[in-house]
Amino acid sequence: MEAAKQILKRFPFDDKDRQALKCLKMLNPTAILYPEIKKKFPSIADLHYFFPKICPNNITELDREWRVLRNVDFSFNQNKAPDIVDFWKHVQELRNGDESQTFPTLCELVKKLLCLPHSSATVERLFLAINIMKTKLRNRISTTAIKGVLHTKSEITDCYSFEATERHMKKFNKNMYDFKNKNECENIEDEAIGNETGK
Repeated sequence: MEAAKQILKRFPFDDKDRQALKCLKMLNPTAILYPEIKKKFPSIADLHYFFPKICPNNITELDREWRVLRNVDFSFNQNKAPDIVDFWKHVQELRNGDESQTFPTLCELVKKLLCLPHSSATVERLFLAINIMKTKLRNRISTTAIKGVLHTKSEITDCYSFEATERHMKKFNKNMYDFKNKNECENIEDEAIGNETGK
């Protein structure tokens, strides 16, 4: 019971947040392709209420584009809704007779909304990886070295099956040893000396 109370304190379960999540359902392709669901979202104006800093100022143009989009005849399989990213990529590629983008304002908004983080788990994993690298024994490790290790870990997911490409091999050159400033070089040298002496 106490755990449930603490969760309620820490997570936004108020009515406004629930309504905002429901409002984001209109970005789902089913809300545009299927008539029975389409009726629930006649206007996109609600998004402006819940996300005022993300939505453009010209709400009239945004709403016009939304109404036009709902009447577009898409050639998707009606039995299976397309992936949300693929659908909006297709919408972004639609053009008018003069080759101008058909839904510029709407597509710009959708890109911003789809980038909203669903949780902080990815960031927490990154902080954990940095804490593992930067310990009391390695407290002078440079930011450049940390970035290099993090990039390497993200690039090489499985060291046993990893195959170096031509792009990787081009990175191995004399520029690897160039430092932007002397302090970074000294930090790495100090760290290497500290590891050898056990300090």
